[in-house]
Amino acid sequence: MRPAGEINQALLKALSEAGRGLTLRELAAAAKVGLDAATQTIKNMNRRGRVCVADTRRVPGRNRPVAVYALPVQQEAANDAVMGLAAAMRVWG
Repeated sequence: MRPAGEINQALLKALSEAGRGLTLRELAAAAKVGLDAATQTIKNMNRRGRVCVADTRRVPGRNRPVAVYALPVQQEAANDAVMGLAAAMRVWG
């Protein structure tokens, strides 16, 4: 896998420093990158699971709510599944 590019790193840094979810325009301004570059990079990051749409927010000048991006919450789901399987195998025999 290729390493993360400069725009990707700048967006992740801005999102982690914000402490809350940001809209695409707020994120591009905080990361000091262009809106077009931020749009394409956020789409790719969302598809790969590096960011997620946490909520929507109404902003002035838009008829529809806009997406609010945040870092995904890390969970120990894989470990829980393995422990559940081990418990089921013990019960079975």
